[in-house]
Amino acid sequence: MRIISGKAKGRKLKSLEGLNTRPTTDRLKETLFNIIAIDILDCKFLDICAGSGGIGLEAFSRNAKNVTFIENNGDAINVIKENIKLCNGTENTIVIKKDCIEAIKDLSVGGKKYDIIFIDPPYEKKLYIELVGEIVEKNILEEDGYIIVERLSSDNSNWLSEIKINKFKEKVYKTTTFEFLSIG
Repeated sequence: MRIISGKAKGRKLKSLEGLNTRPTTDRLKETLFNIIAIDILDCKFLDICAGSGGIGLEAFSRNAKNVTFIENNGDAINVIKENIKLCNGTENTIVIKKDCIEAIKDLSVGGKKYDIIFIDPPYEKKLYIELVGEIVEKNILEEDGYIIVERLSSDNSNWLSEIKINKFKEKVYKTTTFEFLSIG
């Protein structure tokens, strides 16, 4: 796993050992950032279920204004912090060790809003349904911002019908799908 582009280009990131996390591959990360490249500059980026922090750090490297990482696994938090240091990102990053739903509630109370929110929860739990609902309810997405959900391509449920949000783009790559969602 490495940073693909930007000020930290080429830095090799640490990852968690074992099967507790599933890092987004470099190929998928590159594809994703080719799609959102124009929106990254000076954006406020939120990486939910951040794992080792690879997606958020790619946004940081490409000049996001700031990046917030939410992760509840203590070992993952340590890896995120190590990776932030590797990328010289301590000034523009925040790491929150908390349950994702609780963290969203806290961000809402603090009046925080984000331009791009990336969600990559454990696939089998389908936590993204609850997370997107909470993001919409707690109003932490900027008016012209959007959410990206990474999920299993085989999960064909019509989950968006229950939430007041629009899917404006979908990219399917074998076993992984990125859904792009906006409120407006």
